Amino acid sequence: MSQYDNFGIDGTEFLDNMDVCPAIAFYLLYRVTSLLDGRRLVIFMDEFWQWIGNPAFADFVYNRLKTMRKLNGI
Repeated sequence: MSQYDNFGIDGTEFLDNMDVCPAIAFYLLYRVTSLLDGRRLVIFMDEFWQWIGNPAFADFVYNRLKTMRKLNGI
């Protein structure tokens, strides 16, 4: 991911599967937020309501959003 200026992830295949969605979503958020190094980073998530359907993931995202802005992420 870090070698590209732009990239996309299509969640169509896993967003409706609550058995695997939280694990994949946590991993992807971990990978994307590991790119926060002070350079501007824009994260756009289509159908975000599906991503935060899992309460644990929603809490994680809420807390991570607070720190992302400090690292120039939006």
